[in-house]
Amino acid sequence: IVPPFPPPGFRHLPLADRLHALSSDLRGRAMRLDPDQGCVLRAHGRATSYIPPSRQGGEVKDSTIIEECLDVSRRLKASGLARKRVFCTSNKDDYCEKGSRLFANLASDFGDVGLGFATSLPWAVNEIKKA
Repeated sequence: IVPPFPPPGFRHLPLADRLHALSSDLRGRAMRLDPDQGCVLRAHGRATSYIPPSRQGGEVKDSTIIEECLDVSRRLKASGLARKRVFCTSNKDDYCEKGSRLFANLASDFGDVGLGFATSLPWAVNEIKKA
């Protein structure tokens, strides 16, 4: 079936260039953190015990991300930073029960360090703006 109209010419719009520039700018402003052995050990503990976000047959990377994020949040909280922080992921399978409710262990971990949770960027931005 051939549609009676030409294919859209999105590649001719400046959107792709603008998004690439935005992502490059964000990456350029990011602060690189050296690996922390405590985080690595806790991440492997999560993975070998299948504690969310790890699950059987899964990888260690989600656990590493969580442990590093928790560590940074812990340090920011200890330093007195009062601004709201939100962890955002679209990976509901590893982080949430049915729907968008965070697994209980993650909700506890996040609560301990004052870290919010969202499954979409608009939701995360809204949470930060509410603070």
